[in-house]
Amino acid sequence: MGIEEILDVVRSEFDKLKDGNKLLVTTSCRHVLKTNIILLHFLLNEKKLNGMYICVDIPQIHLDRLLTKYKINSKGLVYIDTITGLSTSERINKKNILYIDNPFDVSTLNEAISRVQNDDLKRFVILDNMATLQFYASEVKNFIEKFINGIDNANISYLLLAVDKMKHTATYDIMRPFCDHELEVKTDGLDWLSEL
Repeated sequence: MGIEEILDVVRSEFDKLKDGNKLLVTTSCRHVLKTNIILLHFLLNEKKLNGMYICVDIPQIHLDRLLTKYKINSKGLVYIDTITGLSTSERINKKNILYIDNPFDVSTLNEAISRVQNDDLKRFVILDNMATLQFYASEVKNFIEKFINGIDNANISYLLLAVDKMKHTATYDIMRPFCDHELEVKTDGLDWLSEL
């Protein structure tokens, strides 16, 4: 499946979403980053929406480089970076980056989302890899319930969550009832993002 075919699937599913919907995006764990880049291309370049990207799997600095490489306009994007403090990546002092040192304290994460939302209305939130929760959150279901309640209270139009439902079945099974729609993105055989 090529980029344009994947984008057609994303466009079709996105047209079904209503304000406040949660979309569970399933993809291979090896392709979560590719999938998120494609979603950001669609949301930022095509739909021209403002949004938040919660980095739990890849530090903001690395994601930002990929967005630049693939000419994705990140002007309307705010990063909530929960991973840089746990990695060797440097923190960058920019207005559109908020660092959190305790990534899986859901109240801290929801406070950060509310703070960003109060500054400037954001239409979508992407949490980059829900499977990462398995390693850090003591109770995944409790985390997801509180996180989604926080999203609802922040008046976010769309929440997109990525997970590999085959490899991380337990996380998928917990998340699925909280989501209104599911989108399977197949990126096997895709030569990174050369077509984007």
